Amino acid sequence: MNITALDFVSQFDPQEHVLLDVRSEGEFYDGHLSHAVNIPILNNEHRHQVGLCYKENGQENAIKLGHQLVDSIKNKLVKSWCDLESSKKMFAHCWRGGLRSQLASQWIRENNREVITIEGGYKAVRNRLAQQFEKQYPFMVVTGLTGCGKTHFLHSLEENLYIDLEAIAHHRGSAFGVIPGERPMQQTFENELAFQLFHQEGFFLLEDESRMIGGLKIPDPFFIQMQSASYLVLDSTLEERMESIYLDYIEKSQLGPESLEQQMLHSLNRIKVRLGGARFKVLEDVMKRAFSYSDKSLHMEWIKVLLENYYDPSYSKRIEKINDRIVYRGKRQELHEFISNRARGSGPR
Repeated sequence: MNITALDFVSQFDPQEHVLLDVRSEGEFYDGHLSHAVNIPILNNEHRHQVGLCYKENGQENAIKLGHQLVDSIKNKLVKSWCDLESSKKMFAHCWRGGLRSQLASQWIRENNREVITIEGGYKAVRNRLAQQFEKQYPFMVVTGLTGCGKTHFLHSLEENLYIDLEAIAHHRGSAFGVIPGERPMQQTFENELAFQLFHQEGFFLLEDESRMIGGLKIPDPFFIQMQSASYLVLDSTLEERMESIYLDYIEKSQLGPESLEQQMLHSLNRIKVRLGGARFKVLEDVMKRAFSYSDKSLHMEWIKVLLENYYDPSYSKRIEKINDRIVYRGKRQELHEFISNRARGSGPR
């Protein structure tokens, strides 16, 4: 049984389905669909050998070599595929819906596991997802000074009312925004954003972001739409923002003390030029002492200096630039009420 790329995107639900990607590890690394499980029918080395054979001896010999390479591991491979979350419906794909996914699907079915093959493979799904960035969406952008809690605010809403770009990028979007763990490649980031846009119904919110989030680029057509959107400003006091940053970046960090200190000092060094040499040295010293003594007051000291002298001036200019498109500003509860009215179709638009 086959399914089109459009129908797959429409139907796929990670709670109910498992997605098998049988491409090589290298292909998967370069870009994949979220929630896909990569168990290659031909690994990197096998694929290299088959590619050379195809170039030197033609398609027929390359296919024959591919079968020879897989034959010795076929039973183990098929078992690993069939054992994947056996209670869920399975989808499978390769690069273009060719021989690899056809063979994998055939062998899986021969072992009494149902599988649906995606026509056109990963390439077809990616091409379909890319179309989402050309569409117009009824969203607003939440902005505000650094540390005001924009991400926490979004997560306090119902899930259908926001898309978290930083979560998709696995990065908080600032010089200090590195999140432990592997960040997605550009294609994977785009795929997941497009998938969420496809399933987004009606009004929703985004957090104000620059074009790049931790080295990943928001696709141009969608970023242009973000730049012309209406804005909501989340207000928060300096003390509230300092506390929020301390909790998110220091107290709740998943890194150990030494690793966290090195990460923070590295991030500080990245903005050394913009801080100026003298201010950088002061901040570096305070940060080192804060980690050395596990002293919250010292952490709050360097956080305050960064907010007042690095982040706030930049964000203030940003807010001035978009002033004519700000439709509402207020504290967290006030914005909640505004959004609730907007989602119900009442209040200013």
